[in-house]
Amino acid sequence: MAMQVGGDGGGQPEGVARTLQGRAAQEEPLTLRVDPQGGPGVAYRTLHEAVRLAPAGSTLLLAPVSHDIEGRMLSINKSLHLRGELSPGGVAIAEITGMPTSVDEMSMIFVRNQEVDVDFSLRDLTIRAGRLPDSVRDRGLDCLRVQGGRRGVRTNIVCERVTFTMGSGGVGIEHYIFGDNPSDSDFTVTLRDCTIADIFDDRLANGVKEDGNAQGVYHDGGTLLMERVAMRRVGWIPDSPVYMMSNKNQGLYAVRGVRRIINCVAEDVSHCGFAYRAGTTYSEGNVSIRTPMGFQAGHRQTPGLAVVLSVNDRVLDGQSFPDVSDGNPTITCGFHIDDAQYVSITGFVASNVTGQGGWGGLHLSRVQSTWVDVRGATIENWPGGGFRTSAALDSQKHRFERVRVVRDNPSMPGFVAPELSEEGIPRSGTFINCRDEVRVRSLVGGGLK
Repeated sequence: MAMQVGGDGGGQPEGVARTLQGRAAQEEPLTLRVDPQGGPGVAYRTLHEAVRLAPAGSTLLLAPVSHDIEGRMLSINKSLHLRGELSPGGVAIAEITGMPTSVDEMSMIFVRNQEVDVDFSLRDLTIRAGRLPDSVRDRGLDCLRVQGGRRGVRTNIVCERVTFTMGSGGVGIEHYIFGDNPSDSDFTVTLRDCTIADIFDDRLANGVKEDGNAQGVYHDGGTLLMERVAMRRVGWIPDSPVYMMSNKNQGLYAVRGVRRIINCVAEDVSHCGFAYRAGTTYSEGNVSIRTPMGFQAGHRQTPGLAVVLSVNDRVLDGQSFPDVSDGNPTITCGFHIDDAQYVSITGFVASNVTGQGGWGGLHLSRVQSTWVDVRGATIENWPGGGFRTSAALDSQKHRFERVRVVRDNPSMPGFVAPELSEEGIPRSGTFINCRDEVRVRSLVGGGLK
């Protein structure tokens, strides 16, 4: 039977027209509602069904209720966008919750496609792992783990206004999975206006720490942008006899890749707020609060691999951390430089209100091969020394300008180095307009001024 063609000669055969219309509809982004309670307009009732059946590129709109992963990791291998439906007051209350039953599944949500480009996003959601503190046994579990594909495969991950909580890791980022030397530009991750809170590591009921560590964000390759991300109570649980502080848990732990960290906060983190141990980092306007080590550039296990540019970063109320070997509060550090390649610090401010700790506000370790340029730093009331180095510095490699150490207590050390000038400034290295001052307080009008 012959196909009918439009009378003006310019139309498509009826069957072809329907096919083209169908293709056009398929190419348009779809928004599909997910609600475990069902009802009008609901496309799927479970997340697993939605992820499996929704066309690539679709937006899954999650009803403002709890969506359980039903004991199985949510595995994403195509472009999808998960967005929480806001309440009438504009509050994001939709959450994804649960815990895989298989010990081989180490995250709630896992994203990777090694062969095909992936564009994945989470918005206006809470990702709540099903771990319970002080329970008999909690195994390691990331809220979200994302991995880059093979070289040349583009993976783009965006999380906006998302809360990650009750896992041993907030967001885990891994790029070097296939060993083919991928480009950092192939794998981009953006975390914006997110909260990562109450992340604790794997313990037995007697408090013995198991394998694995708790990190708010773990960055191993690719390009990371973090803006206005708050990381709170990472690596321990206040007042818990089991989940106590250890020196293995960080707010941001960066071991490879390129990153921009802007206006983020690390508060009450077990060890280090921002650990830039390798790769290239631009860090601006970040704040570490009540954390034993505010910032770290480089690490002895990754020598010469960290390039860090810090602008207007701050440490507020440095917290002491008892050393596990002898129980002394040896770690309270503002900015630690340790075997990095190059470190530039501008406008750094650090204060220590607790009055405890044996490390320096600006603490240099193993910097003989590190280029260090500090321009503008104020260190206040640091009991281990405002500026501290254990080795002689190099006048060419180590330059310090406008470093100001302020002490209310004259017994606190100022600049600490193998050799000091009569002004109390290290003799080696280049120091310009640096000073150590004791702030004199007097009683005026019945109070301290």
